[in-house]
Amino acid sequence: MKRLVCAVLLAMALPQAASAQYEQYLELLRSDLRAARVQIFTEVLVLSDSESTAFWPVYRKYEEELSAIGDKRVALIKDYAANYTTMTNEKAHELTAGTFSALDERSKIWQKYAKEFGKVVPATTVARFFQAERFVTGLVDLQIMSELPLIEAVSSAAAPDSTKK
Repeated sequence: MKRLVCAVLLAMALPQAASAQYEQYLELLRSDLRAARVQIFTEVLVLSDSESTAFWPVYRKYEEELSAIGDKRVALIKDYAANYTTMTNEKAHELTAGTFSALDERSKIWQKYAKEFGKVVPATTVARFFQAERFVTGLVDLQIMSELPLIEAVSSAAAPDSTKK
């Protein structure tokens, strides 16, 4: 995942042609992550043949919906990188709101698919899936956050609080 953040940041700093190449690299990294997740879930869930036949099509829809959240997160990281050295209170507020929105959307997808998975596998399997999902997602989130520098502190006297609107 460290490579994912680095690829996003490099894509921002490079000329257009090189940036396109790093966009391809970024997509490869995301593809590797998707494959690793499938492998983890395959090992953790231990599905019967009939459960597997029913589970994986639902999982593919789930993954597709989560991918849209991933796209938003990548866009937020790019926006953050593009504005890091000139961060304003307004941009910080916008990025924070975007982050909360992405987290809310992810939670809604989890809730939706807990019900969908529950239609095709037992509740214990659904619970085990989401235990593993939270673990993997937590690791990915931690890796991303550990690679992003904190926003520089600004004197409260010099910068009005734009979050109060």
